[in-house]
Amino acid sequence: MIQQWLEGKSRDVIAAENGLSAGAVTNIVNEWRQALELGAAVELRDLAITLKKIGITPAQCAFGFRVAMIMSKIGVKEDNIEPFITDYQHSKSIGKK
Repeated sequence: MIQQWLEGKSRDVIAAENGLSAGAVTNIVNEWRQALELGAAVELRDLAITLKKIGITPAQCAFGFRVAMIMSKIGVKEDNIEPFITDYQHSKSIGKK
């Protein structure tokens, strides 16, 4: 149920899919949120909903973050990542690698 909630499903849908009342779902989610920390639970859900809306998986998001951190470590600013990659591809194609 927590996974379904993190995916952005409503408590009514979760309840119907699991044979529980909506109130039971609310109680389970609230207990989990309190154990985790309210802010973190809400942030995880917001992230999951955003990833779903843009059509990427958490693994793809993590990969993109790792690439962005590598670029940052070598001095490429966020606004310059695409031009950097394009320049790299061009230089590689003409043998400058």
